[in-house]
Amino acid sequence: MSPEVIAETAAVAYGWYDSPVLIAAISALATSFTTCVTIIWQGRKIRHSTEVEGAKAQEIGVAAGVAAQHAASDAAAAAQLGQSTHNLVNGHREVMERMIAELRAEIANLRGQERPSNAVLGAKPIG
Repeated sequence: MSPEVIAETAAVAYGWYDSPVLIAAISALATSFTTCVTIIWQGRKIRHSTEVEGAKAQEIGVAAGVAAQHAASDAAAAAQLGQSTHNLVNGHREVMERMIAELRAEIANLRGQERPSNAVLGAKPIG
């Protein structure tokens, strides 16, 4: 309802219709009231919009935090897997080196020994 309609309605209701000063005063008061209501309404809309945007920003922040935690966890798991793989490879290498050393020692031991059949035949040791 416009301020003019409010002023006209009030003037008719209270019998002030013949007083232009009162009608102008009521119209000004209605304009001020309408302006205040509009400002309050706009303020509430802005506040609501701000709250909604703030909530969205908070949700995005929480999601980003969760994603960062997952990324950190994944990185830690990858580092642990890399370390485990490194340890496994080194463990296999050490086992293989030990087996090769044992085989070389056994070969050297066998080369240094004469077989009884060779000794009987007068053959030289292997190697």
